[in-house]
Order: sequence, then structure tokens, then C-alpha cells
Amino acid sequence: MSWYTLVPCAVMAVCTAVAGTAAIRTGWLFPWLRGRLFRPVLFGRGLLVMAAAFVLQLVGGLFIDDPDVRLRIVDTPGIAGLLISLGMITMAQVPVRDR
Repeated sequence: MSWYTLVPCAVMAVCTAVAGTAAIRTGWLFPWLRGRLFRPVLFGRGLLVMAAAFVLQLVGGLFIDDPDVRLRIVDTPGIAGLLISLGMITMAQVPVRDR
């Protein structure tokens, strides 16, 4: 992985982790998301899973040169983490049913 792609991806992972931590700890959301998110804690956890998947792919891209090993160890779990985080963020937008 080239250094000019590493820096923006690392910044994006850190920003995602900070936003997820803020959503979990304080319930703070971005202003454009406040009207349609019903569960900020689930949204924050989804962002933390996304940040972890980003970091996994960054570290694997830096240190593993063999494409087969990188696919099995880094890329597949990273993509699975991104899909799981997408599901968590989507579920955070669904209102809670009251019985």
C-alpha cells in the first residue's frame, strides 16, 4: 500500500472512531443525522466496527505482501466487518417498536 493512500485512510478511520465514541458516550450525532436516527448507541457501535475494519485493512495492506494470505487474513474479515457495520447503522435508523 502506498503512503499517499495510507494517510487519508488512517485519518478516516480515526474520525470514524471518534464519531462512534461520541455517539456511544454522549449520544451526540452529526446534525444531518439527528432527525432520522433512533438508536445513537447502536449507530456508534456500528461506527466503531467500521473503524476497526478500516484499521485491519490498513495494517494488512502495509505488512502483508502475499495476495493469497492478505485475502484470507485481512480482506475477507475486513469486508465482513464493513458489511456488519452497515447493517448496524441501518438498524439504528429503524424505530423501536413499543408493545
